[in-house]
Amino acid sequence: MLKRCLVAVASCGILVGCANEESDKSATNEMMEIVEVDVLFDYEFEETGNHELAIRISQGDGAIEDAQHVDFEIWKADERANGDIISASHAENGVYEINYTFNESGAYFVQTHVTAKGYHVMPLKGILIGDFTKQDQSRIEEGPLEDRSNYDHSEIDAMKIGG
Repeated sequence: MLKRCLVAVASCGILVGCANEESDKSATNEMMEIVEVDVLFDYEFEETGNHELAIRISQGDGAIEDAQHVDFEIWKADERANGDIISASHAENGVYEINYTFNESGAYFVQTHVTAKGYHVMPLKGILIGDFTKQDQSRIEEGPLEDRSNYDHSEIDAMKIGG
């Protein structure tokens, strides 16, 4: 009888251990999938004034509805120190958005700062506003003055936070 009790207790321990291992694997797989940010606004706006800027945040096949932090940093080319940082609002389906007023024509950079699911992601996009010049186009192609050596139009910088 004692042997049967010990076998039953040991079997339960093994089953619980396997269940915890599966749960750990699922959590680890979720943490392994990078958080992705899709920029939903255009490269070019024909007019100055108020424009909606939006991004979609996802991980794997699912939209992230509960990002911890989403900011848009916007500056006129070569004037990052004079830029603005605006916190985004969650719309739906992983879309976060702001409205921003561009007062002058020219080249701008928009970098979103997203913290979600243990990642910090910072996609950067150059945009042209209103009556821009060829020089403005060149500024966008070259990238931000302070980071031209690492600029890639398609690049998304993602950094795992913590463990």
